[in-house]
Amino acid sequence: MLIGEYFEGKHLRASDLGGAVHIVTIVGVEQGAVGQGKDKTKKAIVTFREFDKSLACNVTNGNRIADLYGPDTTKWIGKRVMVFPTETEFQGKDVPCIRVKKELPPEDAPTSPQTAAEPQDAQTPPDDAAGQADALVRYLRTLEAVTSMSEATAVLSGAMADGRINETTRGAINRAVATKLADLTAAQ
Repeated sequence: MLIGEYFEGKHLRASDLGGAVHIVTIVGVEQGAVGQGKDKTKKAIVTFREFDKSLACNVTNGNRIADLYGPDTTKWIGKRVMVFPTETEFQGKDVPCIRVKKELPPEDAPTSPQTAAEPQDAQTPPDDAAGQADALVRYLRTLEAVTSMSEATAVLSGAMADGRINETTRGAINRAVATKLADLTAAQ
């Protein structure tokens, strides 16, 4: 068991994303208090269909969603966004965080495979070729939406840690990420 699993909260953490970009559907936005004592602040609490936990939306993520869909949070319901784990500087230290991507997800890209309604058992890899192919397609579609080297690396990290996929599928994802990194490097 990972140490973070002992301290489950009601809000998403970067570690909940498994190093990957997730396409998620907004199903609710409400105001809520986050933190304790003098650190307690009001935030937009964004709920996604694909996760049991909600996102305590900071100013950066709130502004990114507003840039995509407008400032009226009631119009965010049913809209899709891409969230990914990264790091930010907080009190002089780099700490894990979740960010909303600045661009819309591709229209034909499926939402994150991790859904509250249909949880996936990370310990049970698909033992058939079709299951491995589905996993590969999910990672490749996620990779298509990547626009930076750190996001591509996060996809690779997620694949390497994903207990549902076999070594052959990991190898294919590794090659796809290497190609994406080369493309991103050439575009700079």
